[in-house]
Amino acid sequence: MNTFNVISADLITKAGIEPFVGLTVVVNGKQEQIARTCKQALLDLHKSARGSNIPADMFTNGVASANPLLFNQFRNAIIGLIGKTGFADVSFHEAGEAYIATEESSAVKAGEAKVGDTLHTLKKGSRVEGFLTFPLTDLENAQRAFMDSANPMVLMQGLFGIAAPAPVAIAVPTPVAVIDTPADKLEAEVFGVTETPEFESPEDEIETPEVKAPTAKTKK
Repeated sequence: MNTFNVISADLITKAGIEPFVGLTVVVNGKQEQIARTCKQALLDLHKSARGSNIPADMFTNGVASANPLLFNQFRNAIIGLIGKTGFADVSFHEAGEAYIATEESSAVKAGEAKVGDTLHTLKKGSRVEGFLTFPLTDLENAQRAFMDSANPMVLMQGLFGIAAPAPVAIAVPTPVAVIDTPADKLEAEVFGVTETPEFESPEDEIETPEVKAPTAKTKK
């Protein structure tokens, strides 16, 4: 098992082949390159608890068929590996070194050799057994814990300086009392009206709606 530090990471595009992921790493003080297909690199991310929102089958039908938005997230996740520490069972070779062909060997996939054949490398490169892992750092774990548990309003305040809305006081109308007017008395004296018109007043007990000021919701 090798430990290495990633100093550069991005998608590599070359004419005639699908884009692939190229990592430049430092192993035992020596700079090396690791190449991964996009499908392999996505598996590496998932094994490292990264890119969990990217479907594992995104590259089943090739890179060209991948959702553009998700593909952009994939690339950002790859670039985000820069500066991280990785672990893998990886070996590095020079051009001309002998190796045994496997199902993943490009010569086997191209039909130029069979599994088990002894082949020779054409150029300097690397061979990974299994997958690469890039454990989350303490800072990344703390950030995820904060995002999972923080009150959304508090989070907005911390990130963007947005203050929580102040409670709004809602005025409740006060019932208006009905009083006798001089016109009522005048009508009674002039026309002999003794029965005062009966006003249909509001109910004796007016139920005042209880209005609560909005409060910030807390996410549990």
